[in-house]
Amino acid sequence: QGPDQRCDIYSLGVLLYHMLTGRVPFTAAAPVDIILKHLHEEPVPPASLRPDLRIAPDVEQIVLKCMAKAREDRFQSMDELAAALDASRLAPLHAPPDAPTLHLAPATAQLVRPAVLER
Repeated sequence: QGPDQRCDIYSLGVLLYHMLTGRVPFTAAAPVDIILKHLHEEPVPPASLRPDLRIAPDVEQIVLKCMAKAREDRFQSMDELAAALDASRLAPLHAPPDAPTLHLAPATAQLVRPAVLER
């Protein structure tokens, strides 16, 4: 079975995991051991690593679904992933008012270049 968009979705899941937790999902002394972990081990759920961030359960499930071992268990297209991200953005947050929260921009939003970079 050759690579397809679901491989990119896995890679995006790893990137999102790193962004949410501040660490990569798998570490080992040798690169081949990291590859084996990607193939055979489940990552620690992001909310378990960063309870201080109060990561919404639906956001965590999106990241973990992106990183599913079997391609058929991942989002099947970027459109499906974008719809899930949009739906999670609209879900109410259940954190205390003083807790740090993670806000998701619409998946279809355009990137805006910060003015600081234009100097």
